[in-house]
Amino acid sequence: ERVLGALTEVDEKNLVTRMDAWREMVRADFPRAEKATNWSLKIHEKDGFPVLDPADRTIQVFYRHWRDSQNNEPTMCLQTRPDGFFVNLRREPSNNHSFREALDCLEKWLPRWQECFGNIVTFHGTMLHYVNELSVDITPQFITNNREIEIGKALRVFTNFSGRFSSLRPPLECKATMRLVNKPDGIMTLQVRGVETPAEEPATIRVEIMVTTATTTRRINLKEMLQECMYCHEILLEGFQSFFTPGALASFEPS
Repeated sequence: ERVLGALTEVDEKNLVTRMDAWREMVRADFPRAEKATNWSLKIHEKDGFPVLDPADRTIQVFYRHWRDSQNNEPTMCLQTRPDGFFVNLRREPSNNHSFREALDCLEKWLPRWQECFGNIVTFHGTMLHYVNELSVDITPQFITNNREIEIGKALRVFTNFSGRFSSLRPPLECKATMRLVNKPDGIMTLQVRGVETPAEEPATIRVEIMVTTATTTRRINLKEMLQECMYCHEILLEGFQSFFTPGALASFEPS
């Protein structure tokens, strides 16, 4: 899955009051609407024990409008959140899709979204998020006879995991955040984690790479934000070349 986002602040009351108008605006191209919730909880320590603070929790509502494939599978989504506007693009069995498709969609719909939700004119930056899977369906060349993943053959950071340590299963979680040298306000995040599967099922590992240029103090216009989308894509492709082995890159075709 590819996610491309324009990051800004949106008044949540405005989201609610203007959402019906937005739904009608996108209905012809993105007919299926859904809502998702995101909870933020704060936990502090008291007498050595974690305590959930009931006064410090928030809930955000994400509004999604989907276009389905011919097989009725969700393929492309316009997503409105309190932190901005996003395009989600999911891989299909016969079509990996491309960054260009996501960018074209963003360029088409973002100006309409800006107008609908209060003439939003500035952004904090942009975000590009790629999600890939190592699994029996997508990368069978890395699955052993025991139906486990030889992760060192797919990800360079795990190349020393070989021999008796070569086949990994969940639980697995590894995360690193890197500052972009030529962009002080930009970061790249690499996260590798195992997905819960039944014991008899082959292991599945999710690899996520995210590049963002946003800080809350920045203010850039639409043209600058779209230029940063291209910059994030260039950096993310560099990350792919650094993190994945040639065999994995051939499976993902990161375009």
